[in-house]
Amino acid sequence: MEKYLSVLRMCTLFQGLSDSEILSSLNCIGAETQTWEKNEYILCAGEKTDAVGLLLSGNALIIQEDLWGNRNVITRLEPGDFFAESFAVIPDTALSVSVVATEASETMKMDITRILTVCSSACGSHNRLIHNLVTALVFLYLSPVLFELQQAFWIFCNIIIF
Repeated sequence: MEKYLSVLRMCTLFQGLSDSEILSSLNCIGAETQTWEKNEYILCAGEKTDAVGLLLSGNALIIQEDLWGNRNVITRLEPGDFFAESFAVIPDTALSVSVVATEASETMKMDITRILTVCSSACGSHNRLIHNLVTALVFLYLSPVLFELQQAFWIFCNIIIF
């Protein structure tokens, strides 16, 4: 896992952790790596997941496909980006999107139950990992709301000023 440290340091999930804390956290949460070929599906819509994914190398897309096979690209993933966290935290939730590798890629799978359950040693790095995940989820869900509020405030200010 040491060969991935440069990518893991960039990931918000491991923000504030030293290299040794990152490595011990990976062991604690049962992280596993997997390789993918170009155009291979990492996750498919309709599946359920109990793991947070992290792109270690390559590139991938989060897509939504319709009945006719048309793809709507939701976002592009680069090394250090994590995915499926919002589906993994809610048990038995089917994915509404797919994740597909756009080139040969490596991912890390991290068990959500092991992330959210403080280990027997109650290490500070595990607490930090939980904090970072919760912060990322809050940002994911609140950023569109905050954007709308900002736009409404800007419109309101322009009406009052003019």
